[in-house]
Amino acid sequence: MKRILFSLMLLCAVSGVCLAQHGWHAIDAITLDQCPTEYGGMTAVPVIEDYVLKAVKVYQNGDLLQIIAPEDEDDVIAGPVYDSPEYQLVHFPDADNDGHRDLFVGTGGSRTQNSLYLWNPETSRFERCRSAADLQNPVFCPREGAVYDGGSSSAWEFSFFRYVWKGRQLEETHTLEMVENLADYNRNADPQYRKTHSYVLTPKSGRALKTNRRSELPAKWQKIMKIILD
Repeated sequence: MKRILFSLMLLCAVSGVCLAQHGWHAIDAITLDQCPTEYGGMTAVPVIEDYVLKAVKVYQNGDLLQIIAPEDEDDVIAGPVYDSPEYQLVHFPDADNDGHRDLFVGTGGSRTQNSLYLWNPETSRFERCRSAADLQNPVFCPREGAVYDGGSSSAWEFSFFRYVWKGRQLEETHTLEMVENLADYNRNADPQYRKTHSYVLTPKSGRALKTNRRSELPAKWQKIMKIILD
C-alpha cells in the first residue's frame, strides 16, 4: 500500500511539473499586461533618472544576477518613463515559447520604445533580441507559435503585424493595414498613398485580402485587433 501511495504521489508531482512547463503553450493569446512582473524568484528593478530608463537590475532570489543597460546611443531601452506604480516597465513572458521566461522592458503602447531580452539557459543571462525591437503592443499566441503586434502608424491609420520564431529571431509573416475613416484618410493623404479599402491583409507570400468589413477578416485577426485597440 505504501508503495502504491508513493507511486501515486510521484505521478502527481511529475504531472504537476509537466503542466507547469507546458501551460504556456496552451495559451491562445496573452497580452503584455497579463504577463507577470516577477517570476520564479526573479525580479527586475528599473533604474530611472530624469524620466529616462537608464538600466534594469535583475535579481534572482534576492541576489543581483545581471544589469541590463543600453550598449550604444541607438540601443535605447525605453523613454520617457515615470517612477510610478501604474507604469509596469518589466514583464516576464515566455516570448519565444522555449520553456524559459524572458524579459520585456518598456511601457508598451503605440509608438513607444521597448526591448525584449531572451533568456539564454547556457549563460544564465538575458540577451537582447534585436529582431523584436519594433514591438509596441505584443500579443503572444503560444498555441499558434506566433506574436502579433500593432499600433497607430499615423493620425488615420493603424498597422498590425504577425511574426513567427525562427530560432531566436522573429520573422514577419503578415501585415494588416487599417484605416478607420477612409474618406478622411484619402482627403489628407498624398495621392500616391490613397487607399480603396479600410482593411488590407498582406502575407509575405500570396495574395492580399482587401475588404471594407472587419467581419470578413480571419477570426484570429479580428480577435487580435480587438485586444490591441481596446
